[in-house]
Amino acid sequence: MGDAAGASAAFQGEPDAPWRRQCLPLGYHAVGDAARADAALADLVAHPQGSEFQVAEVYSFLGDAGKAFEWLDKALGNDPGVVWSRDDPLLASIEGDPRFATYLKRLGMPPERND
Repeated sequence: MGDAAGASAAFQGEPDAPWRRQCLPLGYHAVGDAARADAALADLVAHPQGSEFQVAEVYSFLGDAGKAFEWLDKALGNDPGVVWSRDDPLLASIEGDPRFATYLKRLGMPPERND
């Protein structure tokens, strides 16, 4: 909706810790607060259990394809969120990377859409 500051403030009030951990680095990055984004990302990485896919989404959003794919690999078999991989706006920065097609095949999803 174009209100990064408002979204960032809302993320701080998220009562569910795993979602808050994912959203805070996104919000801080969106408002240009690199130090807080890095600190929030470090917290997310320190508590990844069941949120490996969300860690990958954050790294992708931040433009770190290598780390995004590292965490997508960790998410396979650990995080049911991988079912949302296709057309995930947070993964948009890595969709053109050849590793993404390989990852989708590993999930059993064809790299091309059929609809």
